[in-house]
Amino acid sequence: MKGDINGDGLEDVLFRYSVDDIENQTWLACGWFIAFSNDKNEFENYIYFDWSSGKCAPALFDLGFPTSINEGFISSYIDDYDKDDACCCPSIKRKMKFTYDKEFNFLSLVNVESIKQ
Repeated sequence: MKGDINGDGLEDVLFRYSVDDIENQTWLACGWFIAFSNDKNEFENYIYFDWSSGKCAPALFDLGFPTSINEGFISSYIDDYDKDDACCCPSIKRKMKFTYDKEFNFLSLVNVESIKQ
């Protein structure tokens, strides 16, 4: 996904990645990779956020699947489990919004909306 994440007027790139465990049919780790461009259309800086998860793991630290970059905000969602959910069927959709802090080089969570499905 492309958009201006750091507010410099230049297009940056964000993608979600995962390391899959084929034997157990789940992922071992996943994260976001963000590359920032300069005025020469080159990527000059990048950061990544990595977290471990797994089958039926709560999505407490999962940044989710990015859906848009708009006016410096990154929107994402993740399906999460309520305490009585089976592993097959997460019943909560969590929508999140992040902003990038240039001074400290990290993402700040600015909004969370949880919707019971």
